[in-house]
Amino acid sequence: MQALTFYLQTPLGQLRDLRIVHLYQDRLNPALRGLARSRQEIVNGIQDLATLLFQRMHTKAPRLDVLVWGMHGEVTELDKVILQDLGAESYEDIPQIFLVKRSGQYENGTSYIYAAVTTRTRLRDEFPDLDLLAHDPRYQELDRHAAQM
Repeated sequence: MQALTFYLQTPLGQLRDLRIVHLYQDRLNPALRGLARSRQEIVNGIQDLATLLFQRMHTKAPRLDVLVWGMHGEVTELDKVILQDLGAESYEDIPQIFLVKRSGQYENGTSYIYAAVTTRTRLRDEFPDLDLLAHDPRYQELDRHAAQM
């Protein structure tokens, strides 16, 4: 998780006016060591990553307020077949998650930054000038066609 935020902070840090980042991940993900996590564990992990990203980017890209993780859409049976054909014993359904940067203050007066999960509707209401694209760049499209043949 820290490696990803370290990897992202250099290119993102050069975009001081950046306001939104969308990181794509396929809806289905092979489970590590065959052990699928619960949906809440998946969301908590992504929220932890977003918090770390917002904290590290706060001074380099202070306007970065939104992280969208994953892709919109439903998992199809064909998605599951493709993953099984690729050797995955079990898989996790990765939801699309919307996170916004928030700040709070401890009792001693020091402030902190964290990521809060929100909905698409609330995100549009809070940031009406940001465009949410619904493009699905899946590289598995060729696999889908091959499996249908």
